[in-house]
Amino acid sequence: MKVWQALYCFCIHESSDRVLSIHKTRQGAKRAMVLHKLKKRGEWKEYRKEQEKSMLKHMKEDKEIWSAELKDMYLSRFGAHESWGINEVKILD
Repeated sequence: MKVWQALYCFCIHESSDRVLSIHKTRQGAKRAMVLHKLKKRGEWKEYRKEQEKSMLKHMKEDKEIWSAELKDMYLSRFGAHESWGINEVKILD
């Protein structure tokens, strides 16, 4: 018998995948992965708003230090350091 795992890794640089859920079908695992990704994207959007406010406050205080590279580091894109996946697992008797 085969089952599929929906996987998530919150930091690809310092961690490994964890199992979100186990499903009888690949489609079930994919659905779980997509729903989790949508939830995380919503959380990221809220976090991003707060980061932008903080960055603008600091930019007003010291404009010289805010290079394009620093802005990119401060405001990373969604999922840049995360990963999602599906893994097939064979269940033995």
